[in-house]
Amino acid sequence: AFAYERRVGLGVSAGACHLTGSCDTEGYYEQRAAWGPMISFILRKEITYHLSLGGNVAYGWNSDKDTSAYRTSIVPIDLNLIYTFSPKGRVSPYLSAGAGVVRWSSTYRPKGVTIEKEIDPAFGLAGGVEIFLNETIALDLGAKWRYMLTDNKDMIGRSWTDGEGIASGSSSNDNQLWYISAGLTWYPGK
Repeated sequence: AFAYERRVGLGVSAGACHLTGSCDTEGYYEQRAAWGPMISFILRKEITYHLSLGGNVAYGWNSDKDTSAYRTSIVPIDLNLIYTFSPKGRVSPYLSAGAGVVRWSSTYRPKGVTIEKEIDPAFGLAGGVEIFLNETIALDLGAKWRYMLTDNKDMIGRSWTDGEGIASGSSSNDNQLWYISAGLTWYPGK
């Protein structure tokens, strides 16, 4: 029943995203980002039996885990090469790698803080499994890790402010974005 060509896939997933990074030894940075919601859309095109090309755009946000202040909207956009281990199987594990950008929009930030730029280059790795519910619909369970080349634009983890609410501390070193998700992919055709 599953021995057919899956040429194009359209998918949507929802899950949780988390900004992480290394803490420095002097205590200026600390892990303060909370898990936040994210939704993702994917267009997938099979190029060989095991390889597909996937375009991905997502939207989510993170905030400070203690106060929910300094919320940052996150829009990752990337292109990925996807390797599928058993393309025609009912259960189909995959790995992917790709590159793109992450756009920041820190609408909630301390008074007096400006952002140098809001688009960062990023590289990503992902893994997951598709479980076909019928010939054209697959349940997609996966996790993705993105590494951003620049940092300190997310406003999460500002260590303190002065009496007038103006930021005086440093933001956390959150240059990695994790995304854990569940979704559905539709493969139109036979």
